[in-house]
Formats: sequence, structure tokens, C-alpha cells
Amino acid sequence: MKEHPVPPQEVRRHNVAEKIVTRVIFAIVFIIGCSYFTLAIIFNGGLGGLISNLKPAPSPNSSAMNARREAVTAEINQSFEDLQNILHYNYYETATHDYCSRGDNNYKRSDGYAYRCSLRITKFYGFNGSFRQQMINFEQKIIGIGWNPPSYRPDTPCEKMLEEYYDPYPGKLVSDLPGRDCSYEIDGLSLESEFAEKETRNFTLQNAVQKVSGGSYDEIYDEKNFQDSSLVTKMITYTDRFVLIISIQKNYFQN
Repeated sequence: MKEHPVPPQEVRRHNVAEKIVTRVIFAIVFIIGCSYFTLAIIFNGGLGGLISNLKPAPSPNSSAMNARREAVTAEINQSFEDLQNILHYNYYETATHDYCSRGDNNYKRSDGYAYRCSLRITKFYGFNGSFRQQMINFEQKIIGIGWNPPSYRPDTPCEKMLEEYYDPYPGKLVSDLPGRDCSYEIDGLSLESEFAEKETRNFTLQNAVQKVSGGSYDEIYDEKNFQDSSLVTKMITYTDRFVLIISIQKNYFQN
């Protein structure tokens, strides 16, 4: 049986219909894709957070990470040597904290990084004399070798702290002072401090200053060697009047 040719008008209408259906399907897929992408951006704390969450986790014990760790350890120890050369305190003990964590990037918060590893070294010192004058000297000397207060602190944060919290209250325990007001930074290193004396009974802050700051609670590596501040203080105050705890920290990996 002979087939009748399809009229050109029918062919054109069929082609137009196919194009319309294809475009509609494409538009639907595009809208769904954009919706999913938009939701992904929102729930990952923005485009930067989404990119961060797609980055791979580091291997904390790899040769590359060990090399980074050794380099930052040497840098922090050198900073302590530079400090001791000008401060001449009596050194007693050391604590360390090596910590890697995943950044928080979600609709509530965006850290802007995927993973971060930091090393914090804390040293315990003792000294005698006037606590106020010793801390003024401490601040002047470390600023003199290049340490600077953070941008949110006054030019002499430790002196300002003494004027506000120590001078008006004779007999106040130095362990009750906000020691971390005496904080400084240089070349990616951050320094924080705490104080204690023989009469100190609560060592919450003195123990806390040994821990890496700025990381999240979603840890992937946690190597610590902390000191019991109470026991170290008892040892130091057998011969020295005051305890100064200095912590220096630096990030050695971030992606």
C-alpha cells in the first residue's frame, strides 16, 4: 500500500513541538539544578563554604604534615628563646597541644576553611618582685622585639588590664586577672598568658590556656601533653612568688 507523504506543515509543527518540549524539559532540569545548587550554597554557609566542604582532609601523620609540624615547632621554640633572652624568668615546665579539626561551614556559621591544624606550646615560668612592674616590663620588652597587640586590643593591653582590674583592688589574686588580655602576635604567631601564685586555688584558666584556640570541636587529630597547673604552681611557688604561663600558637596547615 502506498504511503502518503507527510505535508511539510505537519513536519514543521512536529519539529516545533519537539523543540518546545525539549526546551521545557531543559528549563525544568535547569530550575531544579539551580534550586539544588542554591540550597547547597545556603546549607554550606555560602559558595566559599561549599568549596571548603568539598576539599579533602589532610593526613596528620603524613611526611608532608610532619615536615610542617617540625617547622612550626622550631619556629615557636625559637620565639620562646628570643623571649627568654630578654625576660630571664625561671623556666620550669612545658605543655604542648597539636590539634587538627574540620571547619564549620553551614547555614549557621562559615569558618571559610575546610581543615586547620595548629600547634600550641605553653611554658611555665616563675619570678619574684613586684607583679605589676614585672608585667609592665614584660609587655615593654616583647613589644620591643616586634610583638604587637591584636588590632582589637589597645597599644599596651597588659598595662590597661592592670589599671582596670589590678590597681583598684589591693590584695587581689593575680590568678583572678584576665591574663589573656596580655595577648600579642607576630608573623602568624599568637601569644597568650595566664598567672598564678601560691594562694591560687582555681586553675581553670591556667589549664585552659594550654589548649589550642580557634579550632572547631570536629577534631580529626588531637595530640596533647598538658601540665597540671596546680602541681606546677606548687613547685614554682616553693621558690618564686608568681607564676607566668605563656602560650604561643601557630597554624601549620589550612585549606
